[in-house]
Amino acid sequence: VAYSFYLKRMKYIRFLSAALTSPLRLAMGGLITRSSVPATSLIIVFCFMACVQSTKTRAEKKLQNKVCNGWAPLHLEAILVALITTCCILQTPKHHVFLAIAGIATIVFIGASRASRACAAILIGADVYERNSKSQMCKSSFSELMSIFKPLKET
Repeated sequence: VAYSFYLKRMKYIRFLSAALTSPLRLAMGGLITRSSVPATSLIIVFCFMACVQSTKTRAEKKLQNKVCNGWAPLHLEAILVALITTCCILQTPKHHVFLAIAGIATIVFIGASRASRACAAILIGADVYERNSKSQMCKSSFSELMSIFKPLKET
């Protein structure tokens, strides 16, 4: 509730406060499975989701190379990726699968989403298309799909 009414509008805080639910979800999953979740894993999840929030907002508002919510391009991401790397180094001998997934997800989601607004739309659900062009895109995609099946009807 605090995010919806207050934190969403605060400079420098929006991306960080939106990511607060992710470590809580991981901790709840640990409680359900009766396993412990290391603090470094919680930090990795928090940093990853803060990067996703930043990338998504930048893609939606066409601010990839401009200041967004007080953060210059890639400054927040650099800080968070440094924290992710530090946590991975602290956790290396134990959790290989989690670290591999976290590393691949960070590279793919953040890197590809920064490279292309279309990738941001696909990977993190960013709403990067105007309403008219989105419906036009669906129509053209449907017609392309149907053209694949056209040769089957003729035979």
